[in-house]
Amino acid sequence: MMNIKGINDVKEMKELLSYIGGTILCVNIWPQIYKTWKIKSAKELSYMFIMLNGIGLTLMGTYGIVIKDKSIYIPISMSLLNTIILMMLKIKMDTNEISDFLGNGH
Repeated sequence: MMNIKGINDVKEMKELLSYIGGTILCVNIWPQIYKTWKIKSAKELSYMFIMLNGIGLTLMGTYGIVIKDKSIYIPISMSLLNTIILMMLKIKMDTNEISDFLGNGH
C-alpha cells in the first residue's frame, strides 16, 4: 500500500513532467517564428498546419481548464499564443508578397 508521501511524490512527478513537456512544446515553435521574421517570408508555412496546431492547443487548453490542471493549461496557453503569432506573421508576410507581386509594394 502506498503511503501519503508516495502519492504526493507521484503527483509532483506528473506535474513536473507536464511542465517540462509543456515548456518544450512552447519553445519548439520559436525557431520558426524567428526564421519567418528574419527572412520576411512565410510562403513555406502551411495554413492548415498552423490552424490544426491552434485547434489542438485550444482543445488541450480547454481540457486543462476543465480538470483544473495548471501544469496543462498554462504551457498550452503560451504555445497557443506562439501559434497565433506565427499565424499573424503568415498572414502579414503573404499579404506583403501578394502586394509586391501585384506591384503595390512599399
